[in-house]
Amino acid sequence: MTSPDRGVRTDHVVTFRLLTLPHSFANDSQITAYYRRILSSVAAVSGVIHTGVSVNLPMRRALQVPFSIAGRPASELGSRPVVGLNVVTPGYFQTFGIRIDRGRAFSDQDVAGGAPVAVVNEAFVRRYLANADPIAQQVSVRQLDAVAMKWGPQVAREIVGVFHDVRNQGPRQTDVPEIDVPFWQAPGPIVWMAVRTSGNPSILLKEISAAVQSVDSDLPLNQVRTMDQIVSLSLADDRWVVALYAGFGVAALLLAVIGVYGVISYSVEQQTPEIGIRMALGAEPEEMLRVIVGEILRLAGIGVVLGLAAAFALTRLMSSSLFGVSPNDPATFAGVAILLVAAAVAGCIVLAQRAMRVDPIVALRSNNHSHK
Repeated sequence: MTSPDRGVRTDHVVTFRLLTLPHSFANDSQITAYYRRILSSVAAVSGVIHTGVSVNLPMRRALQVPFSIAGRPASELGSRPVVGLNVVTPGYFQTFGIRIDRGRAFSDQDVAGGAPVAVVNEAFVRRYLANADPIAQQVSVRQLDAVAMKWGPQVAREIVGVFHDVRNQGPRQTDVPEIDVPFWQAPGPIVWMAVRTSGNPSILLKEISAAVQSVDSDLPLNQVRTMDQIVSLSLADDRWVVALYAGFGVAALLLAVIGVYGVISYSVEQQTPEIGIRMALGAEPEEMLRVIVGEILRLAGIGVVLGLAAAFALTRLMSSSLFGVSPNDPATFAGVAILLVAAAVAGCIVLAQRAMRVDPIVALRSNNHSHK
């Protein structure tokens, strides 16, 4: 989950929540003017490269809203189709380094009163517009009434761009369709702000906070975190599961290796009198070693086959905890099987060689004692 493409750059980006009161604004125009002033003030801070405002941040759970596509019956989209929704300013894509693959991103000309537009991600195109050119298609999503704080009717929007997939539903979600609409056309009073800097963003927090409060002295920066911290927090639960499974796995593997060695040791010890007698009768050490190892490999092979069958049946219970690897990963199964067989062979060779060095007279006495 840490290595695949997340669709965003996390370096040199700091984010924070701006918790304004909804009743502070009488209409959408006041909201857009307010955030334009904040963006302009923060952008003027030395060391700030890009700024953006959005309703949601990457790697967090995005809003899920119903939608429709012009000219497509609802039945073609599946039962109760929903899509991830984000509302962003034009600088959002540059701030997070989100690549626009087709068409264009939003601009400052995408404002209320202009043509309603939207951009969609690659996952949306793959799932719903695979056989059509997405540019100029129309999608309809509900729009939030920011003043009344309730959902309004659906608004038809023309798709003007397609952006690279971003994991806006968390680190595990790799194929979630999403629609983004311009903040200047559908503003919200409570937002996230992201700032990309040329250096360490934490050093500029004091100046950024001062720039925000120069517009509104009663507006603190809430939940201040770098994007690297957000990614780390999003992986915290999975990191704990990895540590837990790794601990159990290592313990189980050690017990298995010790158990295999113990069984082999007992088996070879039981054959020590026989080995001594054969050696006394002129058996070659290489031949004896080959016979012993062959028998142990036969037993180990039976154990591996039974163990693999049980593992194939049981590992499906782990599938919900895995990412990017099959529950029946061949490399894992092969590695464990080879390790256990190697432990059996190594134990067998060491103990067999020790047994072959036993004095035949001692072996005969041991054999007679065991019969008595």
